[in-house]
Formats: sequence, C-alpha cells, structure tokens
Amino acid sequence: MYNHLAMAIASLFGIGYIPFCPGTFGTFAAIFLYAVIARFSLYSQVGAIFVIFFIGVWAAQKAEKILNKKDPTVVVIDEAAGYLLTMCFLPFSITVSLIGFFLFRIFDILKPFPIKRLEKISGGWGIMMDDILAGIYSSVVLRVILYFIGLKRGNI
Repeated sequence: MYNHLAMAIASLFGIGYIPFCPGTFGTFAAIFLYAVIARFSLYSQVGAIFVIFFIGVWAAQKAEKILNKKDPTVVVIDEAAGYLLTMCFLPFSITVSLIGFFLFRIFDILKPFPIKRLEKISGGWGIMMDDILAGIYSSVVLRVILYFIGLKRGNI
C-alpha cells in the first residue's frame, strides 16, 4: 500500500509517467498547485512547500528503491517543490507564473554550480535538493526581472 502511495506522490499522481519531458509536465502541473497555494497566507505557502518537500523526500526515496534506479524520471514531485519555491510569496499571475516556469526549467536543466553537485546526495534528499536550489536561483532571477520591468506586488 505504501509503495503505491509513494509512487503516486513521487509521480505527481501519474504525470511523471508521461513518456517525454516528464519534468516539464511536472513543473507545468505545479503552476495549478501554485494558483491554489498563492491564495493563502505567506505562512501557509511556506508550510505547504515544507510539507511537499518532506513528503517528496520520502516518496522519491521509496520510488528509487521500488524502481531500483537512481533519480528515476517518473519522480517529478521535486519539480513541483522547486517551482513552488520559485513562486513563493508572489501573488498568482499567469505572466509571472510562466516566467517562473521557464526560469525554473532553465536552472533545472542546466544545473549551474552547485546544483549538479546536489544530485550526488543519495536517495530522496538528493532528488529533492537539486530542484530546491534551482528554485532558489529561479526565485532570485525572477524577482530581479520583476524589479527591473517595474512590476510591483499589487499590479502583476
């Protein structure tokens, strides 16, 4: 029973089984999750990200053991956590969501220093941590972009 639950969570309820670009689809699905989470208080947003992160560590660890493969591509809960971190504290906006989506995918794919090193951490922690750092990088760049193009919290 726990194996099925772990695989459902790790794959974002099947999205990770899409045969091409599962990480991109997992990130795209996280936009809808962000649209819901963004309506809550800042504390709730942080709490949701922590819950998703720690459940993701557990589910990703189980998925690795079940599939007997390091960082299996079906695991996309890490993309959701990283994207949500990218968008944390920003009110929902289609435009900003898409900018955040593209920034996160760029950092997740290119894995600039030291993101690549975090993949070497074994188990669920390694699977999740590289995307968390990609989310932090994306968040910083997103906020710089928003600052320079003059978008303020109330008119995004």
